[in-house]
Order: sequence, then structure tokens, then C-alpha cells
Amino acid sequence: MNENSYIPPEIERALDKQAQQSLPSYMRDRSGTNHVYVPRSTEAAMSQQLQQNLPTHLKSYADAYINKRLTQPTGNGQTPNVIQPPVPSALKRDHSVGFEQHTVELNTLPKASQTMFENTTGRAYVPNNLDPNQPPQQPAQGQYHQPYDFIMSPGQEQQKRPQIGMPKLPGLSPKLTRIAMIGVGLIALLIIYSVAKSIASGSSNYPALLSVLQDQTELSHIANNAGSQPDISVTNQNFVATLDLVIGDSSSNLVNYLVANGHKSAAKEADLKISKATDLDLTDAESSGTFNSSFTQVASTQMQTYLDDINNAYKITKGVHGREILQGDYKQAVLLKKVLDSSSGMGTT
Repeated sequence: MNENSYIPPEIERALDKQAQQSLPSYMRDRSGTNHVYVPRSTEAAMSQQLQQNLPTHLKSYADAYINKRLTQPTGNGQTPNVIQPPVPSALKRDHSVGFEQHTVELNTLPKASQTMFENTTGRAYVPNNLDPNQPPQQPAQGQYHQPYDFIMSPGQEQQKRPQIGMPKLPGLSPKLTRIAMIGVGLIALLIIYSVAKSIASGSSNYPALLSVLQDQTELSHIANNAGSQPDISVTNQNFVATLDLVIGDSSSNLVNYLVANGHKSAAKEADLKISKATDLDLTDAESSGTFNSSFTQVASTQMQTYLDDINNAYKITKGVHGREILQGDYKQAVLLKKVLDSSSGMGTT
């Protein structure tokens, strides 16, 4: 704020009071409406003294106050310029510099603004939607729908919504209908489970691997029985000992593999291929004195079945570890069959 700024009356009165309290007596004598010429140095000292003692909200008016109270004579008979307060604008809806509140009225608007509210006859009017004396128009019932009615009136909103219930079967009560629907759902679940189980079983290699394990168990069984016979040949004794050692290791590896892949019942199902008819034929051969030739023929047939089952299981097994086990078993079975076939007819009867 410069020295020619307008000072509101209430601010000027507050500055007068502060000047009387804070200025020394020789400075107060030079102030007032009938002041005499004041040198620039004295005016500056008065301004500094006044600035030091004024409250913060009055310091911005200090220069203008000193200039007004200590206006220096022009020396040529001219009257100093009188600062007039600004004229507040009637269009400003805020506090003017004179601390007066001004509002906008229709009769105080400029001409260009008044024409906005004139009809075709040139007479001013107030639109219906701006008339404070006219009650607001209410929309007709059913004309609109408030989007938040469900919060204010939840019961009414629920009545408007359609109720979706369970379909009713003809001739049955709602309770029986519910039980029938539950039964149908259970049957559908059983059908889906059966189909999924059949698909999973069809794509599994467990039956083929189990057949290999059962062949190994049968070969070990007939080898143990043959080793206990009193008239077994030396060639067959050597074959039985080798067969029992090799097949025992292969069977143990395959069982561990199946159990690791979730088939814990493999060991219990391994002896399902043991043939009582084969045991009876070998017993009769021992009685008739033809055990060694009969054993060689039975063992050769059983070894060929074992080789075929290994080959089938290898084709449908995708796991690397499982294929390695089957490949090793196949190589050992081929060697055992060659030894058995080469000794055919060499045993004593």
C-alpha cells in the first residue's frame, strides 16, 4: 500500500489512537489537521516510530497515514490532492474495500444485464423457476424413479422386484420338489464322477505295469518251488538261482516306483497271477520223473509272457524313470530266456 492509498475511517481512528500513545510530544504537536510544515527527516522519524509500535494489521497503512496527517504545503497556494474512497461495484457479491456488503438486485443491474429478464414487451420479469414466492413444481407420480429409493424405503424396493423361486413339479409339494431336485443333482454328480474315473483309468499305465509286476511274482514263485525239488538238474539249479536274484531286484524297484506314484496297493495285487494249475502240473511232473523238462517248458513260456508285458507297458509309459526301469527289466529278461532256451533238453529226467 503506497502513501496515496485510501484509509477507511475506522482504520484512521485506530491510527490516531496509536499515534497519540506512541509518538513523543514534540511529534504529536506537529500532527493534526492544523499542522505546519514538517521537514522530511522529521516525517521519516515519525513514520519509523509509528511503524515500531503499530499492530501488524495496521502497519500497511502507516505511510498513507503519515502522508495524510502531515501533508506538506505546496508553497504555491494549491490545495493538496484529496484521496477519495473507491466506489464499490454493485455487481460484486463480496466485501468491498469499504467493508460493506453489496448484493445484486434487479433494479441495480446495468442495462445490458436487465434485458436478460425482459419479455417481448420490454417489461422486466422473473422466471418461474427463480421466483422465491412460487412453490417448486413436483413431477407427476410415476414420472421418474429415484436411484436411491432402495436405501430410504427398502421394503418398497423389495416389493417391486420379482421374486425368483424354485420351479414346482406338477403334482408335488414344494418340499418334495426340493428333495427331487437334490436327488437329480446327486445322480448327475455320480455320472460325472464315473465318466471321469473311466477316462482316467483308460489313460493310466498302471494296469500294464501291474501285469509286469505280477509276471515277476509268478516267475519267482515257480523258481522257489523248483529249487526245493530233490531231482532238479544242475543247469536248472543255476538258472533258478539267477532268476530269483534278478527278478527279486526288478520286482522291488517296480513296487517302489508304483507306490511313489500313488499306487500303494501294488504289493497286495502282485500275487494275483500265481497259477495253482501250473503248480499242480510241476508237482505231477516231479512224481512222474519229468520235472526238469516240464520246468524248462513252463519257465520259457512264462518268460515270453513277461517280455511281451514289459514291451506293452513301455509303449504307454511316459515317465523317464518308469521307462528306465522297464528297459532294464527287458534286457535282463532277454538274457535269462536265452540261457533257458540254450539249456533246453540238457537236464536229467
